[in-house]
Amino acid sequence: MACPAKTRTCALSPWLPLALGICLCLSACAAAGNGSANVTPPIPQFISTPGTAATQDVAYSYQIETAASTGSVTLALAAAPSGAALNGSTLTWTPSAAQSRVSNQLSVTATNSAGSATQSWSVTPAGTVGGTFVITYWTSNGPVNVPFDWTAAASAPLKFVPRALIPKSDGSFQVLLGSGNSDGTFSIPNVSGGYYWLQPTGSLYWTSSSTVDLGVDFNFQAPSSGKINTVPTTTQMSFNFSGMAPLQTGDVAAFVWQMFPPFSLAWPAESPAGATSLTTSALITSSIDFSQGGPAFFLQYQPEYAGTLSALELVSEDTLPNLTMSNGTSNSVNAPLVQSTQNSFDLNIAGSEWLPLFNGLPARPRYWDQILPSQRISSCPPVNCPQLTRGISPSRSTYRHRYAPF
Repeated sequence: MACPAKTRTCALSPWLPLALGICLCLSACAAAGNGSANVTPPIPQFISTPGTAATQDVAYSYQIETAASTGSVTLALAAAPSGAALNGSTLTWTPSAAQSRVSNQLSVTATNSAGSATQSWSVTPAGTVGGTFVITYWTSNGPVNVPFDWTAAASAPLKFVPRALIPKSDGSFQVLLGSGNSDGTFSIPNVSGGYYWLQPTGSLYWTSSSTVDLGVDFNFQAPSSGKINTVPTTTQMSFNFSGMAPLQTGDVAAFVWQMFPPFSLAWPAESPAGATSLTTSALITSSIDFSQGGPAFFLQYQPEYAGTLSALELVSEDTLPNLTMSNGTSNSVNAPLVQSTQNSFDLNIAGSEWLPLFNGLPARPRYWDQILPSQRISSCPPVNCPQLTRGISPSRSTYRHRYAPF
């Protein structure tokens, strides 16, 4: 009698009973067979850690490794953003603008004969914040768009450069500088995902948007291009308002001068009560060239109440078509105001209905709608007034007035 193949032969001994010989032979054959059994590997185990830092338009790479004890494995992408690819054990991806500053989910599956394992992670690439800054002047002939010239603003003495302030865990900020063009477009690279402070000029906006519209609307004639003096001068401005509505508590007198850049002043005009004239002055140290000239408006506002709504109403005004002043000296301006024409409109107007209203206006200032937003902005930080920060989302909003009298 012999055992199966790959085992040793087992013969009967003449000295042993037949039954005992069969038993010994079977035992020996069984023992020999156990030495040829296959060992099953464990389920795959990842021993590499994926990186979570990435940057827009810069190649991201992850070399995937699994434990040697798991044997041969097959890797596959279970989830990945568009453009990601797995070649062998290397995952590559170049984040696009649309994939930057937002969370991207990635997942890789490793499979062998014992089963499969999955490794998942997310990447939020730093990206470029960009946008436009175009001032729209609504005149009697229709809208006139004037881009903000970042190239001129970046030079001395203004030195306006778009920047992003990224909050850090220690309470400080990482400051990222951007650049702009003469057509009003600007960009700030390497801004991380989430909220940040956007500082295009002297204003701050709390936003998480990657595309920003800083546009401003005015309903008067666009100013001609002016120049900035390289050396600041101190200029005295004296104003003599006359023909005003009798002064009362809450009155405001304002001076708005459309030049480059637009210039404005405002004063309380409450006393003496009942007076119809006001003399005031301002000492201005600035690099603005006041000799360039431009249309100027002298305005008187009084508080107006309609139920729970409060506003400042334009009651008298005067317009000088081309006011000029001398830099670095004293200047006196007389402003004989006349009563402003009163008008009324439905406060329940949809945003799409404002266009024909603006097109129908003459080239004269109507500032009460500008003063209110600027007052609110100056007294309420954007972080506590989320309704004001909507104005820098991709769509424009009512609260986008910057060059208001306050």
